[in-house]
Amino acid sequence: MKNHIQTMADHWLRPLICLLIVMSTQVHGSHLIDITLLKSAVSKGAVCLDGSPPAYYFQKGSGDGANNWLVYLEGGGWCASHDGCEQRTRTIVGSSSLRKGATFFGQIMSSDQTINPDFYNWNIVSVVYCDGSSYMGDVEGAILSGGSAGGLGANLHCDGFGALLPSASRVKCISDSGFFIHAVRDIQTPYFFLESAFDDHQTLREVANSKSTGIFIHSCYRHGHFYDKESWANSPVLGDKTIVKAIGDWYFERSSVQEIDTQNELPQNCTNHA
Repeated sequence: MKNHIQTMADHWLRPLICLLIVMSTQVHGSHLIDITLLKSAVSKGAVCLDGSPPAYYFQKGSGDGANNWLVYLEGGGWCASHDGCEQRTRTIVGSSSLRKGATFFGQIMSSDQTINPDFYNWNIVSVVYCDGSSYMGDVEGAILSGGSAGGLGANLHCDGFGALLPSASRVKCISDSGFFIHAVRDIQTPYFFLESAFDDHQTLREVANSKSTGIFIHSCYRHGHFYDKESWANSPVLGDKTIVKAIGDWYFERSSVQEIDTQNELPQNCTNHA
């Protein structure tokens, strides 16, 4: 009887596991992306807080996106003391050795054209954030982007990133919930600011002096969009544009995008906003 129950359990469990794997793949709209460890960088002093090598996840582009790049700098806050940094060495924001060997790319990094219509076939790099300090070829188009602490990293390195790609026809930067007024005033490279109005958006008016500057400031109570499926799929709409449409129109210069929600003075719950 016991063997019969075990056989029946195996009979149902294995198909269920396979089904869950298929469903997971369909939900993410992408395949697993393996981590790459830069072991050669250790000898040069480029290491995570625990001494492990820097790392990134890379998805190769294809078709008309094969020569375009989107580089995403992960966020994760900062450490400002020896004890604080030491504590981070036991977490994924202080050690690449604690990272998953593979991950899914979603939202602006998804290879699913229905989710990410403008950048789905680009070369995508997600740089592992593990130093606690905002990250102190033949390319046609490139984007340097980052969220939160990574957004500050994108601010600080935007012009330097552009200088590394002098032959690229279009180089731009995106800050996802990582706006710092003193870090962006002198940026020359076209920049897109994606923020909640409750991440101190008022200061953005000081930098909205060029059509090359993209702005999408909504009133949803959110911090971060690119790694949050809910924020990406249920995007607020400003000027008839969702977040994905606004970024695509700005990058490809289909139209200027400087949208700020001035209708709502209080934060909105946009969880179920379609």
